[in-house]
Amino acid sequence: MVMIRNRLRPLALRLGFGGAVVALMLAAALDLGLGRQVLLIAPHDPATVELNRSLYLPGDPVAEIYGNPLRAPVRVILLSRQPLIQPPEEPGLRLLPVDKRRGENPLQTQTVWFLTRFIAAGLTLLGNFGLILPRPAKPPQRRA
Repeated sequence: MVMIRNRLRPLALRLGFGGAVVALMLAAALDLGLGRQVLLIAPHDPATVELNRSLYLPGDPVAEIYGNPLRAPVRVILLSRQPLIQPPEEPGLRLLPVDKRRGENPLQTQTVWFLTRFIAAGLTLLGNFGLILPRPAKPPQRRA
């Protein structure tokens, strides 16, 4: 029992504070490495896209050629760039077709940061618990 109690404080400190730092670093790496700023759209079928392209006039909204925009641009985590549409009418715009009826919901970076905040808070509490635990007793030193 004494051996477990002596190891509990360093374990709580390392897992708590170290885990909180690691969780924040992982979220930042995920956001910076795989995060992309996109505009989510409900895609049109290819025939409608071709018709919309033929009717397009400069100054018209580009996203409406390819689908119905769902909301303002958001930052999402993408493992590959294949599903992105980069329209030639506006090369700086990236569109991500999402079919909400099929349950397609890309992972947004705001969700990652929301979860990371609670994980880091819980791990910080564990680290603080380690601070209030008594320090392990030092074994008596031998005299020569």
